[in-house]
Amino acid sequence: MKTRFVSMAGVGAVGLVAASFASPAAAAVVAGCGAVPAGASSTVTNGVCQLDFDTAGTYSWTLPAGISGLYALIVGAGGGADANGLNEGYAGSGGDVAYADYTTAAADDVANLTVGAPGTTAEKIGTDGGDSSMTLGLSSVVAVGGIGGAFDIDKYCFPDGDSFPAVGSGNGAGGPVGNGGDCATAVGPGVNPSLGNVDSFANAAPVIFADLNVDFGRGGQVVVAPAALPDPTGTGQGASVRYVSPAVRYVSPTVPEFNAIGGGGRIIYRYTLAATEENVPQLASTGQNVAAPLGVGAVLAALGAATLFASSRRRRTRTPS
Repeated sequence: MKTRFVSMAGVGAVGLVAASFASPAAAAVVAGCGAVPAGASSTVTNGVCQLDFDTAGTYSWTLPAGISGLYALIVGAGGGADANGLNEGYAGSGGDVAYADYTTAAADDVANLTVGAPGTTAEKIGTDGGDSSMTLGLSSVVAVGGIGGAFDIDKYCFPDGDSFPAVGSGNGAGGPVGNGGDCATAVGPGVNPSLGNVDSFANAAPVIFADLNVDFGRGGQVVVAPAALPDPTGTGQGASVRYVSPAVRYVSPTVPEFNAIGGGGRIIYRYTLAATEENVPQLASTGQNVAAPLGVGAVLAALGAATLFASSRRRRTRTPS
């Protein structure tokens, strides 16, 4: 839960331009979630702060004052595809997906994290995706990267229903797929928080991620030309293949295109931050606290009349949606 201060006098000052507050202090208010660490992007929606790390590497984050309700979504990188000729191809597997509950974490605790690098597509076998991990205090969570595509008798699908050779379909974070399926439906499922999907370890989706409508850790897809290959960027999805189905059954399809890499790993934090003096920056000219709307892309409401700064303020509490 985040509390912000709203001046009642602001209602009558709608005519002022939001751009007048495009100062470093105002930008920090729009971020509204403490200092943004290197490698992360920050957004605020309905009082819920989000930090998003989607580039491979190692990072650290010192938790800000007033933090509460901290949760993490950790996604291993997807595996590359197997490009083993003109008429065979095997999609990479998706990385693991893990939810983590850090509601007992406190200000000044340090989170150390690694975002896994995507696997690459190669002849005969794709390389595996890198693991993503987070350590906070005594707690450490690892989301293993997806396996690179390769021939696997237990994980494949048939182009055009029953043509040979089979085109491999990757495992997904939501579970494996059986063999012999149709390529249109045999892709390993991912983990979509907005659908309430459990993670790779059967942990329930935290409510704070209920509006995050992304399929993480999906197995690499097998698409039929002329459909375009999916872009797996930042989702931990395995690398996909595109094939051209033959006109005659049991004739080998051609596989002219692959994703060069799988989807990179990703770590997303969501939390709330109390409205303390430390978290509400000051207007340099007046020293008065500035209240900024919390929605993403919200325009700063008008402030600027002298009476505004003398008016009483009231607390308004918003519950994260």
